[in-house]
Amino acid sequence: MRKFLFLSIALVAVGFFVLAVPAQTSAEGLVPCGGSPRCCESPTITTGCTNPDQPLNPTNCDYRCKFCDIFVLVNNIIKFLLVPNVSLNSGFPIVSIIASLYIVIGGFWMVFRSTNEQDYKKGKDMVWAVVAGMLVIFASWAFLNTIFTQIGIAQWTGLGTWWTIVCH
Repeated sequence: MRKFLFLSIALVAVGFFVLAVPAQTSAEGLVPCGGSPRCCESPTITTGCTNPDQPLNPTNCDYRCKFCDIFVLVNNIIKFLLVPNVSLNSGFPIVSIIASLYIVIGGFWMVFRSTNEQDYKKGKDMVWAVVAGMLVIFASWAFLNTIFTQIGIAQWTGLGTWWTIVCH
């Protein structure tokens, strides 16, 4: 048992340092509103503005949060956890990394402890639990985005970026 624990900790530590890829930091938070009104003051500053893509004028400098921004916040959290995106999570969705780790641990239980029937079953149950959990997570993601589309918060843009919410 100690050997397995040591091997698991060593594998996680090595994997952490291998997968820890430095990425460019974004100055945006999870909440897409509530930034600084300084975008109205200077045409060169676009960070913290509600809509930096549009030309600067007093109507674009409204940085207060709206009701729609709650759904954008929920969508940003879901995208951070589930969607591979270079700007959000360095291209590695958090849920997939954790699921892969548990599948590897379950596989170790199945391979290295295969002489003991109870340990083999424990590893097999762990792998099946991860697969079922991933199915539930992605099905609920599809369900939430379908609801967002039906109530008019998100727009169907095809299969490319169908989870994007546009808040006006």
